[in-house]
Amino acid sequence: MENTLLRPSWKIAKKKSIYRSGFNLWISKPHVIALIVPDFVQLKTWCEANNIHWTAPQFMVINPKVEKLFKTLLDDVNAELTRHEHIKGFHLAFEPWTTEEGFITGTLKPKRRIIEERFSKEIEELYKK
Repeated sequence: MENTLLRPSWKIAKKKSIYRSGFNLWISKPHVIALIVPDFVQLKTWCEANNIHWTAPQFMVINPKVEKLFKTLLDDVNAELTRHEHIKGFHLAFEPWTTEEGFITGTLKPKRRIIEERFSKEIEELYKK
């Protein structure tokens, strides 16, 4: 199961509005982790509704309340998955995954190798936990 894109997890997560136009990449080595680019329009709306001061994406992804929101959303996703599919850790990225940046193809599929190279430090940290 190493380095597989877990499509069932993504389909369940995509039902959550905050992911709707965000990108996610599930990586499974000893366990599943997720690299997530939130839908920042939805996230800003959520922050405003919850009296959380909005600054910029690079700061919002490290905001403890935002991290807690995504932990709760992933707990909901995990409730619909089998045990071996559970997402054990996640990293919120602020950089847009675009074709111009080279993170996705013209058909909007993630370029795993490029993403894994760019986020190698974050991935390594998630597997240490």
